[in-house]
Amino acid sequence: MDENIRPSALSRDDERLLVKYADTIITEDGAQVPAAAEVLAQIICSTPPELVENIYKLQPTKRLIVVTHSTMATDLANVLARSLTENYFALYAGGNWYADAALEEIRSLNSKLIDDAGNEISIAEELIPGIFASADGRILASEGMLTELGGEKLRSKHFQDNWGTLLPAQYNMDTLAKEDITFKTRTFAVANLIKQIQKRGDDTLPVPERTLVFGAGHCLVTEWETPRDKDAALRRLIFLTLFSAEERGDALASMLPVLAEADTLPEAFLADLERIFVNGAPCSFRKWSNIIDRLILDYEELGVLKGGAAE
Repeated sequence: MDENIRPSALSRDDERLLVKYADTIITEDGAQVPAAAEVLAQIICSTPPELVENIYKLQPTKRLIVVTHSTMATDLANVLARSLTENYFALYAGGNWYADAALEEIRSLNSKLIDDAGNEISIAEELIPGIFASADGRILASEGMLTELGGEKLRSKHFQDNWGTLLPAQYNMDTLAKEDITFKTRTFAVANLIKQIQKRGDDTLPVPERTLVFGAGHCLVTEWETPRDKDAALRRLIFLTLFSAEERGDALASMLPVLAEADTLPEAFLADLERIFVNGAPCSFRKWSNIIDRLILDYEELGVLKGGAAE
């Protein structure tokens, strides 16, 4: 295939992916193996015909990386690569990778997961680091992404090792909060974050860039930080959650377009937002907790709490 005869600009992640799936390196004697692949078993070939023979023998059942330095061996390897229709090998020649076809195939393999029942789930895109959407719109959390939302264990289809978690069905791409998220849902999200912070009971806060909000206000936090200034970090987190913007010199400019679309907002809460973000009043975590608790009580009295996720 043509993809195999053009040098590929590989990132370190690409190299790691090639090495992760490779079984063996076939190396022309004297060629320099890329550092990322030195952990793999090698077959060293003293002549180009020997290298070709080993590729022919192993390629049908093994995923290979072929390393060459001479023009003849490189040309022969590329001729072989163009004849393949599957199980492409990656070629490393003279410091350049020729691996587009191999990477495309490996990425497809790497996207295939299975649940305990053997059902296949395919990764479609990464939403934030460690959190993915499947081809059918489900949300997937990779291993180590501890969530408050539970879910079902997933394994890599290729390696059969633990991959992560399939979140419960109600947390999906359709229920993920979109750009037109209502302000009421934004306030439910803040309430949910406050509850998660209280539950942890330490000095950490959610990292805003590692937080997803769902339509009912549930938040998926995949990374927590210990800020130097907890009040300032909490202020940023809440402003971002409420207004999808950083708090700048003229905070009101970011607030007004969002508040203009809001309805049934308690006056006391609006007054709190004005006092803190417009007038610059300090606000500790304890004060924010009280503000949000009072907001939820006001929502209950106004009859608009149904469907929210304060807990």
